[in-house]
Amino acid sequence: MDDILGEISSIAGAGAETTSSTCCFVLALLCEHQHIQEKVLEEQKVIFGEDIQRPVTRDDLPQMIYLEQVIKETLRLYSPLSFHYRQTVDNVDLGNGYVLLAGIPVIVTAYLTHRNPEYFPDPERFDPDRFLPENSTGRHPYSYIPFGLGRRLCVGHNYAMMETKTILSTVLRKYRACAVEGGIRALEKSFRFGLIQKPVQGFRISLVPR
Repeated sequence: MDDILGEISSIAGAGAETTSSTCCFVLALLCEHQHIQEKVLEEQKVIFGEDIQRPVTRDDLPQMIYLEQVIKETLRLYSPLSFHYRQTVDNVDLGNGYVLLAGIPVIVTAYLTHRNPEYFPDPERFDPDRFLPENSTGRHPYSYIPFGLGRRLCVGHNYAMMETKTILSTVLRKYRACAVEGGIRALEKSFRFGLIQKPVQGFRISLVPR
């Protein structure tokens, strides 16, 4: 039981800051891309109908397809976990004349991996349609690693997506994200690259009641 409680505490505790940071990045991007924010809202109206302010239920979440695309594209550009730390098990031939020897530590940088134009053309552009099924087919599975992948995949990745959808749905049905102080580029200039990637001064986002 102690082990189970420890795992639950890790998921809830470790996921709190990463989820809140992701939600803030989504709102900041929607401030600058109002047409995408409107598409998110239209999907919410279809899901919630006349009772637009009711609480989110578990059955609502799978229907938030476009909102999930927005979240995934945000995680591509601004993954809260900037670095993934690994250790090689075997020798790894990188195919460019270099070989990583077995047993050495390796840092994989999600920030740069997600901006590889081979897999994400025009990588600095915010485009949720990258994650339409037809646009994701054939993409290298390790080109997108906001939660890691393989044996070290974050145990809370499904929980994190459910939590993020719930928070953003609740906020965006009540408020319009209309401005982020200095714009998204100002946030980038104040990034603190640590365990969690976020602006040093936090997020200053204006929300207006709908």
